[in-house]
Amino acid sequence: MDLRAEAQQDHLKVMQWQVASKDLTLDLKLDIHFATEFADSTLDGCLRFKPSSSLEQRNPKSAAVIATTGASRGPDGIYSIEIEAASASAGSSARRAPDGLVPEGPSTAAASRS
Repeated sequence: MDLRAEAQQDHLKVMQWQVASKDLTLDLKLDIHFATEFADSTLDGCLRFKPSSSLEQRNPKSAAVIATTGASRGPDGIYSIEIEAASASAGSSARRAPDGLVPEGPSTAAASRS
């Protein structure tokens, strides 16, 4: 696991949270702005994940469940979900991230080799 975060009085930024196992590589980035009332806080981020080729061979049903998350799958095989949560009055959403939302980096390269 690799976690890199920065915290200030009303702001938390998770620049990178990577978790890798024999079955899945996961990369999460978050930007949270805390409001005086917690319900008015905002969150933006992106969750990227890729099942390993060994999972797809060993347990195709689990790999199929991962494929049904509704996440968009890029040409590199990495699934992406954009996360947004605004104040309670504005609502929140999780949606498929457009291709290229998260720039190529070490986590993407590592996931691509899985």
